Amino acid sequence: MSFDELLKEVGFPLKRISIRFSGFSKSLDKDDLYQQALLCLWDKYKKQELNDKTKSFIVQGCVMDIRNYIRKQSNTVDKNTTNTTSLALDSDQEEMLNVSDNNQSAKELKFKILLEDIKSLLDKQEKTVFLQQLQGRSLREIGLNLGVSHVMVLKIKKRIQSKCQTLRKEFYEF
Repeated sequence: MSFDELLKEVGFPLKRISIRFSGFSKSLDKDDLYQQALLCLWDKYKKQELNDKTKSFIVQGCVMDIRNYIRKQSNTVDKNTTNTTSLALDSDQEEMLNVSDNNQSAKELKFKILLEDIKSLLDKQEKTVFLQQLQGRSLREIGLNLGVSHVMVLKIKKRIQSKCQTLRKEFYEF
């Protein structure tokens, strides 16, 4: 089977899938995803990996490639966002050090110290999830921003909660 014949069979389903997946990424549109699917298809065709495969198997392989492509692109965007977030953390820490005890009540100061203690316990990904939850984002929104599933965000949230248990106890005793 020639590549043109193969493209006639799977081209339309790949276009529909590209349109559907274009909503998952802010930086990639349907044409980018369709092009990526065609590149995957061409690569597998050149390696003769598609000779005895069904149409649905070929389409599913392209779908997996599109998903991986979206995840890789969102991870690249996320790394740039994470760098900005870590800069914001540094400025927050500086701001906390500049706060005078006279301007804030002891409870507010204790809360800021607790917040900094929590941030110091967390790794980069956990800090990002923690800060985005403080901003009121849903698990699915956070997952889209990080390029992971909402289930993974839930697992990260549980890790954050377990790390913060002792700090919460200390805070509520105050």
